[in-house]
Amino acid sequence: MRWSLPGIDFDRMLLGDIVKGDCLLLKGPTATHKFLTGLSFLSSGLIYEPDQSVLLISLHQDQAAVIRAIMAHEQFAVHMLKDLGKQPALNPRVRFLYRPPDYFSASRFYEWTRDLFRNATPPGISRVLFHTVDQVKQSSPLIEHEPLFFAALIEYFKAHGSTSLFVASEGSDATTELPDLFDGVLYTDKDPATGEVGITVGRTGPCRASHDSFRLMHEKGVLRLELTASRLTLRRRH
Repeated sequence: MRWSLPGIDFDRMLLGDIVKGDCLLLKGPTATHKFLTGLSFLSSGLIYEPDQSVLLISLHQDQAAVIRAIMAHEQFAVHMLKDLGKQPALNPRVRFLYRPPDYFSASRFYEWTRDLFRNATPPGISRVLFHTVDQVKQSSPLIEHEPLFFAALIEYFKAHGSTSLFVASEGSDATTELPDLFDGVLYTDKDPATGEVGITVGRTGPCRASHDSFRLMHEKGVLRLELTASRLTLRRRH
């Protein structure tokens, strides 16, 4: 599975550990570019899996807010939007699911998701971004009584060959309770002194992924992934 855009080469970090149908968790404090990282994940899907759609599940922002965020970042807009003029809209290959806070059940949420998979044009959804895990209980208190909600959703994505990325804030109860569901875990952090955002691989199945230090740079509407320190170099210095 490829995850690479100009300036954002996660393949360099993951080294082939993530394959089609895997489920990833991206976890970290607020303001560490997790949503933008998720957009890079979907944009890569549009490039490298051109015969399928991608799905953005947002319980945090409605479609208008998501489009504004994409518009502010040309590196994603060129792939995810179909019109960069006065009335931009999502690329038809970008399926979108947003539900405002309400008393919906887990089974109802599954129905909405299944409908999107069934009606995807072109057929098939290669990648899913779930933003965010933390918002689920706030969006519907009924979900709190469904402990298998995430497990069932992840298995549904796997059964359809969809690679998924779940975004969560640091200390999220949902992901703490279900750590073994994810095939890989990425962590973001922020240096309190400099404000620099780092991202590291916490765990992957084959364990080949790089444990070097990487930094997420966000400047003038552009997200970049940069290597900041190599483990091998650090060991040689010592």
